[in-house]
Amino acid sequence: MTKSYDSSLTADKDKVRFLSGDTGATEDDMTLEDEEIEWVISTEANVWRAAAECIDNIIQKEQKDGLEELEVGETRVRYKKLEDLKLKSDRLRIRGSAHMFPSAGGVYQADSDALNANTAVRQPAIRIDMDTPESIAHTKAT
Repeated sequence: MTKSYDSSLTADKDKVRFLSGDTGATEDDMTLEDEEIEWVISTEANVWRAAAECIDNIIQKEQKDGLEELEVGETRVRYKKLEDLKLKSDRLRIRGSAHMFPSAGGVYQADSDALNANTAVRQPAIRIDMDTPESIAHTKAT
């Protein structure tokens, strides 16, 4: 497992690290492994949504490992880092949603043609062109 960051931002992994703020001079300064980021990229629609998911993972690790509040004597310090990260995650998720295109399910024309040409598959009794003169003549002949 490795942790790396290239500020030229040529790889999606580096873009996600930049957007999520998980950059650093050394591996110890970074939270997520490169392989974890690559997996998140493969499951999300774009780098903004991947960065939001990575931030959520960072928050989970920080909550488990880190302090949220420190009290020494009469002085109490509350860290807002996790709250700020959650807001950043929400903003990135919204931005990522704006870059997604709606799609409707369906069948590609090539798949439909291949299915229609396959004689081993039982063809439907109703077809789009069944009322054309060529189709009627073909139906009566068989």
